[in-house]
Amino acid sequence: MENKTPISTSWDAFTSFLKGRKAWHRMDKTTAKSEFEKALYYDPEFTLAKLKLLEVLKFEEGETLLESIPLITGVKKNMSNLSDVDSVRLMAVEYTVLGSYLKSVSYYYKQIAEKLPYDKFSFYEIAEAYYQLVDNDNAIEYYRKSLSIDPDFTLALNHGILAAKQIQSRRGVRLFQTLCRT
Repeated sequence: MENKTPISTSWDAFTSFLKGRKAWHRMDKTTAKSEFEKALYYDPEFTLAKLKLLEVLKFEEGETLLESIPLITGVKKNMSNLSDVDSVRLMAVEYTVLGSYLKSVSYYYKQIAEKLPYDKFSFYEIAEAYYQLVDNDNAIEYYRKSLSIDPDFTLALNHGILAAKQIQSRRGVRLFQTLCRT
């Protein structure tokens, strides 16, 4: 029987998906990747598990990006089963994987941030796209927005400091730290 929903009918797949999601929110990429892969082992058509695995893979470099292409194709086949936000997220991830950071940030990630204004990851993704475009001023602005939602989001803090260092060394770092406190 073909799965027509983004959620799995397999308890084992769903349990692995939840473990992967929890690990991903802690930014534990290794565990998240393993759990999402397990979910897909139990249910190869589990659309949300494919989408979340895509999000993890885009953080890795090299050959793992090649793994993303069949996953993108698989999720696109069932895109009508996704929520509006997850459909937009798929497009954002696809353009990021393909290296079209300007398109991913200017259209897709900003749409997600508008729909989910309290999601630290949405603003972090925008910041990362700007960082890839070497637009550090905008990157810092969105790292700061992510940190305003979760001041303990170390990934946004560390990447914000890196972006600030590229602007003007210590002055940029102090500016970023000051902005995070406001």
